[in-house]
Amino acid sequence: MPRNVEIVQGLSPVLSLVAVALLATRRRLIERLRGSGATGPASATSLSGASAPARWWTRRLLGAGVIGASADGRYWLIEEQWQRYRAARRRRALTIVACLLIGLALMIGLGVVRL
Repeated sequence: MPRNVEIVQGLSPVLSLVAVALLATRRRLIERLRGSGATGPASATSLSGASAPARWWTRRLLGAGVIGASADGRYWLIEEQWQRYRAARRRRALTIVACLLIGLALMIGLGVVRL
């Protein structure tokens, strides 16, 4: 087996765990904003003490317009944008899965892959 394949196989479980941890961090960030009732500038909350992954998600979601920020470093969830963001990501993921399945079906049909 080529060395590159072994490296990818070894890293796959680790990368999967990292992805799961990042998604859990995003979920906790959203739940923290919802739980504190931070739904607008007037009810914005501080995210002090947030972990590095939570700060990364904060910047990412700010850029996507999912959360808002005040000048004094408080944040709030823009629920409508969050729902749009999730729907777009879900559509993107389903499109990727569909393309992979079509590609696999073509490869099986052409005899490139045998089951």
